Amino acid sequence: MKVLGIFLILSLTGRDVIEMVRNRNSPKSGIVHIKMILINREGKMREREFITWSKKEGNVSKSITKVLSPAEVKGKGFLWIKKGEDVTQYIYLPETKKMRRIGVQERRESFLGSDLSYEDLRPRPIDDDTHNLLKEEQCDGNICYVVESIPKDPESSVYGKVVSWIRKDILIPVKGEFYNKKGEFYKIMKALEIEKIGNYWVTKKTEVEDLSKKHKTIMELIDVKFDLPIPENTFTEAFFGR
Repeated sequence: MKVLGIFLILSLTGRDVIEMVRNRNSPKSGIVHIKMILINREGKMREREFITWSKKEGNVSKSITKVLSPAEVKGKGFLWIKKGEDVTQYIYLPETKKMRRIGVQERRESFLGSDLSYEDLRPRPIDDDTHNLLKEEQCDGNICYVVESIPKDPESSVYGKVVSWIRKDILIPVKGEFYNKKGEFYKIMKALEIEKIGNYWVTKKTEVEDLSKKHKTIMELIDVKFDLPIPENTFTEAFFGR
């Protein structure tokens, strides 16, 4: 049994780790109120607030976001629908009262002026990347898998590669290093607070910093509700007008 245990550890792949992360114990639905703080190089802060509704049934997952404030972005909305490994994203603009699909090039754009792109908000199909398990190491008192993910098609992602530190015990990413197409490290993500809410471990507070722009984004969950019934018509264009 000891030899078998060693064999299982050695045979674990980066793809296996990412798949375990995707399949970890998570709610079937959720309503999350998020506050986002943008901090520029001079330390000036701006705030955004939005609510996200999400739901999954079988191999179909959906998420819709309504922006609450400030006034210049209030009413904007975002929707993604994942069927199997196929993911489609949409943006809703209140001035046109219409929803349109986000193209591949637009995924590179900033989400609400933050250090997150639309690509960061989209669950990327596992097999769009090659995942290499580099090592296991200590991170903030916990053992983490360190996984390097490289796009198979360089044009399919804004990143040249992403290196993720994933807590082995709860399978939550606690740090991410993002590299551009030239191989330059320019953005970092850190999980500042992780908490168990009900039956689920969640990242309560996250910091993302663009090192090249000296700009930082902090996101905090200020209200969370899980496993509530969410009507199917929530995930439609009409929902933004309510």
